[in-house]
Amino acid sequence: NYWPVTPFTVRALNNSAERVNVDLYIDGAKVDGISLRENSTHIFQGFRDGEKVTEFLFALPRYQHITDGGEIKESVRASAIGTITLLFFKATQRHDKIVYGSGRQSGSSFRQANKDEAAAAAMSSAASTPSGNRLGDKVGTAREGRVIHTPSTHHGPRKVTSYTTGEEIERVTVHYRERHMLEHLGVVPPRLAETATALLFNALFDRVLEVFNKDWRALLEESVQTAAQLQIYKLPYPMRCYPARALIADCIKFTLNETMLPRVSAGSRQQDEQRLSELALFPQDRSVVCKVTEDFNDLCSAAAVALFGTEELYFLVRLVLKHHVAAHPSRYPEGLTSRLDTFASEVDSEILLQVLADCTGVHWLLHLSACEVPFAFRPSGSSGSARGLPAYALARLTGQRRCHVHAALIPGSDNRDMCTAEANSNRLKHNSALEGRKRKRANGAGGSKAEPVLLS
Repeated sequence: NYWPVTPFTVRALNNSAERVNVDLYIDGAKVDGISLRENSTHIFQGFRDGEKVTEFLFALPRYQHITDGGEIKESVRASAIGTITLLFFKATQRHDKIVYGSGRQSGSSFRQANKDEAAAAAMSSAASTPSGNRLGDKVGTAREGRVIHTPSTHHGPRKVTSYTTGEEIERVTVHYRERHMLEHLGVVPPRLAETATALLFNALFDRVLEVFNKDWRALLEESVQTAAQLQIYKLPYPMRCYPARALIADCIKFTLNETMLPRVSAGSRQQDEQRLSELALFPQDRSVVCKVTEDFNDLCSAAAVALFGTEELYFLVRLVLKHHVAAHPSRYPEGLTSRLDTFASEVDSEILLQVLADCTGVHWLLHLSACEVPFAFRPSGSSGSARGLPAYALARLTGQRRCHVHAALIPGSDNRDMCTAEANSNRLKHNSALEGRKRKRANGAGGSKAEPVLLS
């Protein structure tokens, strides 16, 4: 087809204890009819012309033909364009007769409505609504499609039973419209690819592809839905994915299930932050300590700051980790996928850092207040010296409400860029049913959020 079409069928259900006759009308024209016994269903597959059946298609109104007369504008069809109607009647007297072939008359009388007729139907529909709301200047139309059933070669006589049509019992009418009109009415949700939030995530995943050569676009729908569920109310603009800029010097290589990290010493947090800011992590640039909300998700929040410049995307980090673990279950502890799927579940930080290194393909450094040398979490399969390789840098500090809290260590240039993007942040619009909910972190912990602080 040169123009977009959508095939459809119509199902008629008789859930009564009596036989009924059913007539099908499309765009105001009768296209088929059948006698339906009690507690049974029939599916109308298409337009009938004798035994030949052509499929039903939703389609845009066609251009007017010179042969088009006034048979639609001057009939009840003028107000029924864009509708599908089933009429149910009592089936009264039974008749048996002998027929040849299908027993159905040939010659389909259905004609698709043209643009002028569809526009007139839209005007009539708008005038009949209380608000007079006019959604577009046309309604959809139906037309015949490809042949889906051809006549059989059997033309011998056969017995056919028919029933007289009695009084009308029920009338069911469905109005159909193009998707953009249904979205405007709120009947169906907007297509994901066209929502503002989805556009932001698409832009972010493009940056991820550039930095890591990894395609995360399969997470688009889940990311948008999770952002709505957690009531993430804004994201920085433009969306960024920052490359790893810290260069590894001396480090202790971490091995899952073998390396034990020391506990954070109960020292002065201010002194630890000052020491971290003085580390020569970034060539010709100062270090910035970016603190995050102190809760179960603080490691994912710190990773989100290092990767995307905002802790608001902590949920995206967790989604990426979950899907990576689900794809490689033999590498990690049993049940890790289900724990990552529950945002309020606490997961061992060392395991999360190892999964971070694996799913990004980049080293991650963890600085501890009790150690002068950081621990290096390497992607699976890495070998040889890590010295001089780029890495993302995090720190583990003494917590105020918990035993420890994580922070991101970023270069000053990235910090300035993050602050600019934060100032230009986009307000997200979510489903109205969720909009009134009080915004909170996924685990229900309030926590005081600290903005990135540049330490000189």
